[in-house]
Amino acid sequence: MKRILLSMLFCVILGTGTTIAATPILGTPVATPERMYQYGVSKGAGSSFTLDICKQFYEIGKKWGVRGDIAICQSFIETGWFKYTGGTAVTPSDHNYCGLGVTTTGKKGCQFSTVFEGVTAQLQHLWSYATTSALPSGWTLVDPRFNHGRRGYAPNWENLGSGNWASAAGYGSSIMSVYREMMSFQMANPKLQVSPGTVSLSAVQDAAKPSANVKVTGENLSQAITFNSSTSFVTVTKASGWDDYTGGTLVLTLETSKGTKTFGSSDYVAVISGTSLRQQIQLTG
Repeated sequence: MKRILLSMLFCVILGTGTTIAATPILGTPVATPERMYQYGVSKGAGSSFTLDICKQFYEIGKKWGVRGDIAICQSFIETGWFKYTGGTAVTPSDHNYCGLGVTTTGKKGCQFSTVFEGVTAQLQHLWSYATTSALPSGWTLVDPRFNHGRRGYAPNWENLGSGNWASAAGYGSSIMSVYREMMSFQMANPKLQVSPGTVSLSAVQDAAKPSANVKVTGENLSQAITFNSSTSFVTVTKASGWDDYTGGTLVLTLETSKGTKTFGSSDYVAVISGTSLRQQIQLTG
């Protein structure tokens, strides 16, 4: 077989002339949590579907190298858009987002105590299909069916059908169809705001370091919030509860050991998302 790289997807050219798309299960997520969430809501996802679930698919997948953004598309299919209808015995409190352990309709399957465990189990199960390699060092095993006897049978999403993960031959292709629709989904207009827009910090040299809090609010962001200070006299840290896509509180601290300075128009903290969204916190004092 001959493999050709095409727009981040792979195609396997068979001797019959048939071309089957092949998208690796292992890799780094592309879709952001906000895109996953907005898309799910647009499809009428159930009330148990939350932004936190999307964040877990993204963060866990990014940390361990599994396409969590495609895995959530599998979950859309397996949970019926998180509505858990159609005679399934699985409920939202089971945190089982992929039918793990469900072999027949009406069977309860595996149960997990948190969103984190449920998403982790799904991504680990996908890992077990994608490769015969052990889990990365430090990744605690929570998937009770990790050693299911079919290790490495499905390195690509399209391989998950035909008796591997599911009996339907087009199971993997249906997952990719949902993913492509999600990636073409038109998100709502993004917003980035800071309050207050001006911060005054003053102190005597070598005295205690004063600080000020700034509220950062992000909406519908497709890229993470970043920030930087134009001056070494002010450091910026994230307060507890900070989220890279919705914001939180930034703590601006005056470094009093650096000497004397009067802030001017060129002294500020920039808060940025992508290439088009930027807010500036002007420094005075």
